Amino acid sequence: MTEAEFDMSGAAPNEGEGDLVPESGMLGPKSWRARANDWLRGRPDTLPDEMMNQIEEQRQKSEHLIGWVQIAIIVVIAVVYNLAPRAAAHAGVPSFVPFMLITYAMLAVLRMALAGRHKIGTMFEVFSIIADVALVTGYIWTTHLQYAQPAAAYLKSPAILFLYAIIALRTLTYAPWQVLFTGMAAVSGWTGLLLYAASRAGAERLLTWDYAVYSNSLAIHFGAELQKMLAIMIVAIVLAIGVARGRAILFRSLTEQYVNARMSQFLEPGFAENIMGSGVLMEPGKGRNAHCAAMFIDLKGFTTIAATLTPQEVLDLLARYHRLVVPIIRNNRGSISSYAGDGILATFGAVTDNHTYAADSIRAAEEVIEVFRRWYEERVARKQTPLQLGIGIDSGPVSIGIVGEGSHLQYTVIGTAVNYASKLQAHTRKDNVNGLTSLSTYNLARMQGYQRASPREIQHKQRVRGIDGAIDLVVFQ
Repeated sequence: MTEAEFDMSGAAPNEGEGDLVPESGMLGPKSWRARANDWLRGRPDTLPDEMMNQIEEQRQKSEHLIGWVQIAIIVVIAVVYNLAPRAAAHAGVPSFVPFMLITYAMLAVLRMALAGRHKIGTMFEVFSIIADVALVTGYIWTTHLQYAQPAAAYLKSPAILFLYAIIALRTLTYAPWQVLFTGMAAVSGWTGLLLYAASRAGAERLLTWDYAVYSNSLAIHFGAELQKMLAIMIVAIVLAIGVARGRAILFRSLTEQYVNARMSQFLEPGFAENIMGSGVLMEPGKGRNAHCAAMFIDLKGFTTIAATLTPQEVLDLLARYHRLVVPIIRNNRGSISSYAGDGILATFGAVTDNHTYAADSIRAAEEVIEVFRRWYEERVARKQTPLQLGIGIDSGPVSIGIVGEGSHLQYTVIGTAVNYASKLQAHTRKDNVNGLTSLSTYNLARMQGYQRASPREIQHKQRVRGIDGAIDLVVFQ
């Protein structure tokens, strides 16, 4: 099957666009408080519930991951604490570090258990952040006991780097407020360590503003400690901004995926795949040529029956009708091009390449008629008004492309085959048959591998309203 790309309109791309496009911001911008709240919480209320549930599930998985990282931090601190030498005079001094590590490990396990049950809330997150900072600052505080040094000694401990680690750990939550709160908690913890060291007996002799003295002794330099706390807070702010930007990209991506998935439900899967994989902007008038088979299906007397039903009963009837017919069409490599009330336009070979499009359309028609026969008997047995259908099939070259204007586009199939299929379907009422196809399409189907044990009725030189000249028809009954 050969196809040719073409422009259905002949107009220049984007011609006349932009005149009637409404300006953005019609509803007014959010207040700065609302923006700050959305930015900090990391849980926008504007997304559909289904997406919010997915985001919440990912958040709980992140909390589970944080639990494992916390356990890893506990292991590292425990190893360092046990391998580090102790002062001889204080080697037997009881230490609460093992108790602190065990308690924290239990909290980490609790976190993972709650995350698995989707039970982690804001209060637990706040408590966990405080516990993280308490673990690190508590460990740092014990170092002066372990080495029998003044409290000011722990202010030079490299363990301060663990504070940066727990701030970075909170970036896994996609919540900027947790990163900022962890940074503030870390600054508060270090401030407490600084005040404790400065308040110890004899600490006044260690206070200095000379950086050289500070660098080569256990002296306390408030300026240097302020720089440490400032660096901690700067890191927290920068990471929070990064988390907010990453979260915005994530939510935008999820929103686009959600919209694409929902909009794809309004398109035949093949159409949606063509649009997504085209790599070009979808514009009215763009399309291609192909050879295909077109099938029109219509319920006879549906309007009369629908007049006796409630709107919900009409929709239920159509839903049952579509559940019966559409899978048969798709199982025979057909695509639904459009629904029009009780009418269905299906194509074979239009959306995707198919060298047996005529044979597939005939097989699909036979299966639809058989399914309708059983549905007819079912409705009669239930004393419901029976339904009959009409099917028209024709094949030939068609144009497949996009029609409409910028704000509302439709992927459609246009051509003589589509027009003839519609006319043949309408002609089934006159002949009181279930389906009709042109003899040329039927012969093409046989060439493409369609076989039938018994021959079908052929009507020669028939006049069909809307079709010029006489046409040979094959009957489905």
